[in-house]
Amino acid sequence: MRRAAAGRVRIIGGRWRSRRIAVVAGIRPSPDFVRETVFNLLADRIVGATVADLYAGSGALGFEAVSRGALRLLAVDKSRNAVAQLRRTAAKLDAAARVQITAADAVQWLGSQRNLTIVFADPPYRLMEEDCYRNKLLARMRAALGANGIAYLESPTPLNIDLDHWQPIRQDSCGNSYWSLLEATG
Repeated sequence: MRRAAAGRVRIIGGRWRSRRIAVVAGIRPSPDFVRETVFNLLADRIVGATVADLYAGSGALGFEAVSRGALRLLAVDKSRNAVAQLRRTAAKLDAAARVQITAADAVQWLGSQRNLTIVFADPPYRLMEEDCYRNKLLARMRAALGANGIAYLESPTPLNIDLDHWQPIRQDSCGNSYWSLLEATG
């Protein structure tokens, strides 16, 4: 897995378009091209959404969602450095009223959530290589989403999707990453 140095990532569109947010060392933010593609696909669903950004890291996915009209962001990361940076970013963007940041294990936290509109998950790739972990994450994501909820997931390999619970919207790759945008069914 490629580990990124500390730096900045830009918000692609919406209210905070072109604003740069800090990335702590060791975080691998979703590439600009992938975020732009995903948010273009979500354009008609993002406004008014309740969004969870699991393994939030820089918060690029979650803050992008709020910038484009999501009503509420629930950002979850267990790294103290990432959580501290997420809080600084929320303050810098004057977004604290719409953003809740939690220091927790993402899969455990997700188990207590229901009726989310969109869940973004960009976990450490070493975890996604474990079938048990990946399956538990997907099951918890499905349970936490409301009817027709959307899940975004990045992984080091293409995902085999259970079509009884998910309808793929789009699956693609960028460099050494594969991403899936899925709609909850059943």
